[in-house]
Amino acid sequence: MAGVTLRGMTWDDPRGYGPLAEVGRAFGADVTVQWDVQPLAGFESRSVPELARDYDLLNLDHPHIGEAVAAGALRPVGELA
Repeated sequence: MAGVTLRGMTWDDPRGYGPLAEVGRAFGADVTVQWDVQPLAGFESRSVPELARDYDLLNLDHPHIGEAVAAGALRPVGELA
């Protein structure tokens, strides 16, 4: 069985990328997570729903998360792992 690669986005701070190895392990050995990292300012140039269309996983601390959840653009990772 071929493995699956998921794309993720986070910010360039240890709070953003530090815990992500654990997220990858939660999916099991057949899943690889490729994380892209950008400065927090980069999240201001694209909306959360737009990022959600381009990435399988998002790790963010964003003031509009409530709006993105209400719009159906985000789901908790626990629902996927």
